[in-house]
Amino acid sequence: QRPETLALCYCRCADIAEQQRKDDARRLQEANLPMHVHRAATATFETFASRPGTEQALEAAQFFATTPAGASILLLVGEVGTGKSHLLEAIGRACLAVGKTVRYEVVPELLDRLRSTYRAGSDEDLHSVMEWYRRVSVLLLDDPGLEKPTAWGIEKLTMLVDERYRNGGWLALATNKPT
Repeated sequence: QRPETLALCYCRCADIAEQQRKDDARRLQEANLPMHVHRAATATFETFASRPGTEQALEAAQFFATTPAGASILLLVGEVGTGKSHLLEAIGRACLAVGKTVRYEVVPELLDRLRSTYRAGSDEDLHSVMEWYRRVSVLLLDDPGLEKPTAWGIEKLTMLVDERYRNGGWLALATNKPT
């Protein structure tokens, strides 16, 4: 006859769930999505106020965010107030929901961050910051052309866009400047 044995197994479900919650919170913070304290609802595809003429942009944004084999670059062009920034944020939230890393940037603020790496005492260097932007799964750039163009700014922005294009990185841009 075999002696009775007792096996004790520790369920790690709670640990795994807690780590996932922490990872999701970190990805949301790093995504830099706008926080609208004055808006009643978060910008998602469901809260997008579709108006005549915006249907194609909504459809393209949803396709971009939800189709892994779809287009990897999306350009939204339209007048101020047509919902382009809302769609960028909705793309970001949809991509976060499926575990992708996302970064939303208003281009003038992105260029300010890059410029700040040249300041004495900066705790960031340009190469590391640019590399971080290259590694993020989905890069969302809002309002390119809003800043006063400089050769340096155009060069850095072109580097990010070109790298995404050449290497299949996901990039969505929204602008009111004509192409």
